Amino acid sequence: MSDPESQASLAVVQSFIRPYVGQFDASLLHPDFTWWVLGDLPTSGLNSKQKFLNNLRYNKMTFPPHGQRIEVRNIFASGSHVTVEGSTHGVDAMGEVLALDLVFLYEIEGGKIKQIREYMDTKKIHERFHSV
Repeated sequence: MSDPESQASLAVVQSFIRPYVGQFDASLLHPDFTWWVLGDLPTSGLNSKQKFLNNLRYNKMTFPPHGQRIEVRNIFASGSHVTVEGSTHGVDAMGEVLALDLVFLYEIEGGKIKQIREYMDTKKIHERFHSV
């Protein structure tokens, strides 16, 4: 990862995830940003920038006072693509913990995040948030 494009892409993603406590810098999102989520959840598939931002606000409300925190285990950049492997951890208002392993694939265009593709244990999410 010594080429300038990879270094620039990595810097954008690191700036975005560093404050991952529900306080993202939305100015780092491309005007045509999309968010894709694996699985069969209400957020699965291709989502708009607004739905992504709404999800971040929901996350912050569900896991007060700051939302979920991310721990980055590995981060790799190749040109305009950055892969982040990590885990999230949050405690909701009732004291229940949600911890997930995740992989995020970021696509950078013009110094902004054009797309995030998110891979996680959708069964765990479904059981936590969508069970009856």
